Amino acid sequence: MSNRIINYTVQKLNEQVHDETVDTRTSIEKNENILDQSNDYKVQVKSFKTNINLPILTIDETDKIAFVLTGDVDDTPVQVPLVTSKTDIYNIEELVLRMNLAFIVGSNTVKSNNPTFASSLSDSILHPFIKYISEENSYAYLVPTEYNEAPYTFATYFTPKISRAIYFGYLDTLFNSIIDSTNLEYNRLDTNSFDQIISAIGHTFFIYVNRDPEYKSLTDNDSIVVVAKSIPVNGSLEHEEKRIETQILKQYKLTSKECEFGNIVYNKTYDDYYELISHYPLSRIDIELFIRKDNGELIPVKMHSKDFYSIDIEFVKI
Repeated sequence: MSNRIINYTVQKLNEQVHDETVDTRTSIEKNENILDQSNDYKVQVKSFKTNINLPILTIDETDKIAFVLTGDVDDTPVQVPLVTSKTDIYNIEELVLRMNLAFIVGSNTVKSNNPTFASSLSDSILHPFIKYISEENSYAYLVPTEYNEAPYTFATYFTPKISRAIYFGYLDTLFNSIIDSTNLEYNRLDTNSFDQIISAIGHTFFIYVNRDPEYKSLTDNDSIVVVAKSIPVNGSLEHEEKRIETQILKQYKLTSKECEFGNIVYNKTYDDYYELISHYPLSRIDIELFIRKDNGELIPVKMHSKDFYSIDIEFVKI
């Protein structure tokens, strides 16, 4: 083809009835050449839209909560991972559920290690828990006041990703390796900085509430990345102090809202072309979507039932 401007739309819908995930890879393949000589052209993603259930957070076995009880007791920190292996979290409620399960395991372990502490509690199933109010996008952490009655002092610690997820705004005391066998860092919730004491289910609780009205739901997603494995673009990316050639056509910075709801609409506001570096003809366009995490890691996007995306690609002759 010798047209000066050539446009193609690549799209995919997961038509599975049940919630079976598929990858985002799809392609346009022509019997005739899309481009007769690739390096006569430059390419850009002109626009795209998605309706995809994106993970808001990816956690692994190093993402933990920890409890420390002091007061003439076993003060060995009790650490509990939220997951046993790398896990994508797709909504805040799932994160809260996993945290609450970890709180139950951790508090039961503290009680088991300290029978005198357990016997001092009026309810053996009493434990701290997180509550999430979706309408206000707010977390509340409730700790039984009985956990801090003399002679005991009870402290809660979160590894950094979890502390950012719940972000009460007054986490303090960063420290390393609370157990010699780990190199983890933790943030401690300042026990004395509770917002109020409330009564519930026959007990009183210290309540710690997210105080930041501008707080947005946490995501560790940095951007959505459009990769075209069949289009030899002259692109490069700074990563780990090395310049590496890539097949990236577009990297779009994500907001927390876009991650939470998966609805993204991008329309070009400025040209973002890549030159093509092959002199061979181009007869196929392969597209795949990735999420770039804030640590630089690229992970493939999975499409759930009825997830959809559409990408408009423009080739312009140089």
